[in-house]
Amino acid sequence: MGDRDHDVSLAAIRGAGLLGGSRALAMLQEIRSPATGEVRAEIDAALLTMARRLADTGNTRVAASIYRDYYRGDYPEHLRTAGLQG
Repeated sequence: MGDRDHDVSLAAIRGAGLLGGSRALAMLQEIRSPATGEVRAEIDAALLTMARRLADTGNTRVAASIYRDYYRGDYPEHLRTAGLQG
């Protein structure tokens, strides 16, 4: 995700969230820590989108893991709430 074109980076993050899969999940989780601002917000949205899609398709174990991370982690209240709702 190191693309210098900001819009391309954000689109790639959104795509990874929609695509799902273990590689996309690992990539999003890896790039989240160093990310800031709009990029971090986009990663959070992508991860929560991925969790919702996983739950909708019956992969509740992985979805619950993502949601649990947000609920239990040191995140802003709106993300912790999203984790709890999942």
